[in-house]
Amino acid sequence: MFIAILFVTTAFGLPAKNDLTIDKVGIHDSLVIKKLNQQNTRDIINIDPNPSHGLVHVENTSKEIKEVQFYVFDLDGVMIENLRLVTNERKKINELNKGTYLYEVFNKDESIERGKIVVE
Repeated sequence: MFIAILFVTTAFGLPAKNDLTIDKVGIHDSLVIKKLNQQNTRDIINIDPNPSHGLVHVENTSKEIKEVQFYVFDLDGVMIENLRLVTNERKKINELNKGTYLYEVFNKDESIERGKIVVE
């Protein structure tokens, strides 16, 4: 990525300031990494048991976020389940076939957590 930016600045007659380019790339990359890490480590949702044998309980454990949308997808991207969970609400998802499922949690229109559910 750094080489491409350096080439573009040099090719268009702009001064190639290596420190400035590195800082911009570093800032951009760290922001993206931080955002992805936030989504994967917020622990808004508790899934029990995981791995399971076809029945899982899903709970919104957040005290700050009062309502979330919880989506479950198979590995082909087909939505299997859509749940609305308020704080401390626990719902069950049953009859999941053996395999791996992906879940994503939204607060309003913002993705706040994602992960996977394994059914053995």
